[in-house]
Amino acid sequence: MAAVGILMAFNFMKNPAHLYLQLDYTRISFKFLAKIIVTLIIPVIILLIFVNPLWNKIELSIDSMALMIWGLQVVGFFLSTFSLIYLIPILNNKFGL
Repeated sequence: MAAVGILMAFNFMKNPAHLYLQLDYTRISFKFLAKIIVTLIIPVIILLIFVNPLWNKIELSIDSMALMIWGLQVVGFFLSTFSLIYLIPILNNKFGL
């Protein structure tokens, strides 16, 4: 599903120039750190929501539990890769990063 998320993100992307914009500030600047934090934190938060080990605490049958965990992992990996490629460049551009 990560590959499907990547392909869909590339398909919906209207301005692919956001992916290869050069950094015009030094690596020790606040903008560089903010861009790294936004780029890393948002997909990780999305992934942690869906790939949470606490989902095992829900009392379900073994088949239902396996289906639920599989579905959540599929959605988590899809949304995290989709947001990494499609949403993060848009957010960085909106924030001026």
